[in-house]
Amino acid sequence: MDEKDVRSLTVKLAAVTDRIEKRMDGVARETMRASQAMGLQAQQSLAASEQVSAGVHRAASDALDGGTRKAIERFSEVVRASERRLEGAAQRLEARMLSVGKLQAAFAWKAFAVSALGSVALIGVAGYALWEAHEASRATRWVKQINAAQTAGRLGLCPSGGDHVCAKVDKRWVPLNP
Repeated sequence: MDEKDVRSLTVKLAAVTDRIEKRMDGVARETMRASQAMGLQAQQSLAASEQVSAGVHRAASDALDGGTRKAIERFSEVVRASERRLEGAAQRLEARMLSVGKLQAAFAWKAFAVSALGSVALIGVAGYALWEAHEASRATRWVKQINAAQTAGRLGLCPSGGDHVCAKVDKRWVPLNP
């Protein structure tokens, strides 16, 4: 590249740079205009919004003023009706509580009677079990005495033979007849 080419390139670069600067200026102007237009539209939207808000506020205020009385009257009617229903429910609840109280008293007496009968039956069963245990103890003592007599040689089969049981009394065997 010689000096001529460098100058030519420099001129071309200056021309391109000039065009870029002009375009950037144009873009900046357009951006400024668009920004101003947006600001104007924002102001107009804000003004319209304030007008709508004021209208809604007035309408709501008017509705509240007129509707408040009616609403209070309706609310009072609802409260009175609720009071009447609540009083009726309280009376029905009281009646049910009285009937439940009577049922509980009857149930308590029945439970007492069943408990008393159960206690008597339990005492009877315990007495019978005690008597059975006493009898079993007596039988056990009798069996122990028989076993002791047999071990001591005082009770056994008769020496004369047969299936008879004999007891040794004063050195002699005496048959025990049933």
